[in-house]
Amino acid sequence: MLILFTFSTIQAQWVEVAVNENIIKLNEIAILEDGIGYIALGGALNGVPDGGVLKTSDYGNTWQQLPCPATEYGISMVTASFRDEQTGFVGGSPEMNMRTRDGGEIWDFDTFDTPESIRRVRWVNDSTIVVVDKKGRLFFSSDLGDTWTLDMRLNTVLLSVHDRASCMTFEIIDEYNWVAAGKKGAIIKTSNGGQSWSVIPHSAGTPVFQDIGALDAENWIVVGTSGTAIITHDGGQSFIDLNLDPGHTAKFQAASYYDADHAMIGGITVPSTGVGVLKSTSDGGLTWIDVDFAGNQYYGFSIRDIMRYEIYLAVAI
Repeated sequence: MLILFTFSTIQAQWVEVAVNENIIKLNEIAILEDGIGYIALGGALNGVPDGGVLKTSDYGNTWQQLPCPATEYGISMVTASFRDEQTGFVGGSPEMNMRTRDGGEIWDFDTFDTPESIRRVRWVNDSTIVVVDKKGRLFFSSDLGDTWTLDMRLNTVLLSVHDRASCMTFEIIDEYNWVAAGKKGAIIKTSNGGQSWSVIPHSAGTPVFQDIGALDAENWIVVGTSGTAIITHDGGQSFIDLNLDPGHTAKFQAASYYDADHAMIGGITVPSTGVGVLKSTSDGGLTWIDVDFAGNQYYGFSIRDIMRYEIYLAVAI
């Protein structure tokens, strides 16, 4: 398993950083200031699940695996979100949403009344956290996870798209504008902080959307299977097909903005058997280039997340 790190440009000079070879998947990064970052670990080897959390304090040069309940019980973690260096949540399995209040020294965890895995954990503001499961059930807490309230409004609209639609990714752009996307080509948006949701039409078909990269309420990228990568500059009223994979074989799993000009998309050229792929733009998405990095050489390797500390300082997993 690899972490890719750059000091200089987003097109070159990526450095491969080795971590514990027994780790199966690095799933999502939570990046903070001053070089702090956390990664949710998960997956299964020979049918045996495993999970945990990695932490860096030096901009990704070195990583430490933290003792936590997910590692102790073999629970796969998918998502990580931190309010600050001390306080954050890491979730994955339906029976485990972990919390730390001291930078990962001590963890406790909650369970939720859902058979589905947790897909995303996100902060609405400094006091409110939301946990999203695969069927779009939202669990809110306004007391740092001491108590939780279930909200089914996203789930109801998601199932109106298709009874097998799912929520694979969820982003809170600001306190009022949130976007969810997933299976059956579903893209769903709220502009009032989850009070109501609406299905966003597009012409990309029915891919399984994997990630949303949002700059602001107007500008976001949605990526997924079948080489799908679409961009909006008007809050989802219209989309442009980026046409990054004319053969429609790639699985794009990560999209990340730095500013209005710079963004990156990552994934794998062919699911399970292809090699890693990274694409970048420096003109707001008008043109894209292929990024040369070590993952281009590893079969079965996929970029699952990309985060930037600065414009030329990034971590990709």
